[in-house]
Amino acid sequence: SSFFNNKGESGGGIYNYQSNPSVTHCVFEGNDAGDNHGGGIYNYESSPTYSSCIFRKNHAKYGGGIYNGMNSQASIQNCLFVKNSAEFGGGIENFKSSPGIVNNTFYGNYIDNYFGGGAVGNDSVSNPVIKNSIFQNNYRTSDDSLANIYSSHFENVTYCCFYRDQT
Repeated sequence: SSFFNNKGESGGGIYNYQSNPSVTHCVFEGNDAGDNHGGGIYNYESSPTYSSCIFRKNHAKYGGGIYNGMNSQASIQNCLFVKNSAEFGGGIENFKSSPGIVNNTFYGNYIDNYFGGGAVGNDSVSNPVIKNSIFQNNYRTSDDSLANIYSSHFENVTYCCFYRDQT
């Protein structure tokens, strides 16, 4: 198990370019890509596997926890996304990518925008498979409304639970 905590350019924790690593039992916390992509992880033309990882309090303009760009086919399984933030895709942002997002929990992730997905944002023909996941208290800061998944087209979402705690 490893712990990542960095501040800098795209991919505050890990930057993958045309690579396919397997990352297991790691913690990505407090990484900050600023006005760039992927606070915790940036994937570009990559097909990595992430399993049993924690993404907590990471920040970027696009993809607070993970940014999947340009045909990245990441497999994201059994991960926890907590309090990650971005303008677009608080937990995960997908651009021209279709990752498999299975058995994950998204809690308290948020965006500083009117659209973009507090938990998952999908733009430009991204079509991820989102399955068996829990979405709780993901929101947008502009009006404190529920903002779990944003997409510019149809989503493949099955067997997921969406809810917000009553205040």
